[in-house]
Amino acid sequence: MQQSPDRPVLSPRLGLEPTSGNRRKAGQKALLLALLEPSKQLREAEANGNLTARLALLEEAKSLPRGAVWDEFCLRNDVPVGAAWLAEAAAYGETAARLRS
Repeated sequence: MQQSPDRPVLSPRLGLEPTSGNRRKAGQKALLLALLEPSKQLREAEANGNLTARLALLEEAKSLPRGAVWDEFCLRNDVPVGAAWLAEAAAYGETAARLRS
């Protein structure tokens, strides 16, 4: 996936540390979903006093296929989709536990 220079670089490849990896994934997902929001159109509608258009845009944004976009993003970056990453996290936990003992 090619990134434009004015967009943040996103990568779903996570460190699987219990807290930082989960926070990183949540942050990346939130950022990706924010990029889907029609923010320019929302600002224009509000600036023009067209609150009906603003409300309609917000309602349309609710039905965007966010899950499908996130899944595609993960697939393009060779990261397990959906709950499949749990198996990878469990394997990491077992390996880490073995190394500690």
